[in-house]
Amino acid sequence: MENVKTAQGQTRMQKLVEFIKKPFQYIIIFGALMIGFAVGRLEHQYAESKHKSPVDNPYDPINSHKAITIAVDENNKLVLFNTNTGTYQVYSDSIGMGIFKMYSHRLFQQSHEQN
Repeated sequence: MENVKTAQGQTRMQKLVEFIKKPFQYIIIFGALMIGFAVGRLEHQYAESKHKSPVDNPYDPINSHKAITIAVDENNKLVLFNTNTGTYQVYSDSIGMGIFKMYSHRLFQQSHEQN
């Protein structure tokens, strides 16, 4: 008699497991999709917050190279003068030296092509 009760208990348990198994699989799949959606949303928000607003370039509206004067000061820093507005911007010495070397190299090549 006890064997019959335990057998019935096991079959009830098996039926319950089979009944819960399919919806539980759907719950796991739905949960994984929701977690993926949440992670993607958070990553998008993080990426937007990481981007800084663009810095206004004072030389953007200039259409002619004649409106800009370039100089290198005594500390080898590059200085760009906007002759239209009278403003200037100072760049580091490495940028100044790089630009100066490129410009001097171009002048050197032009002088050798003329000779």
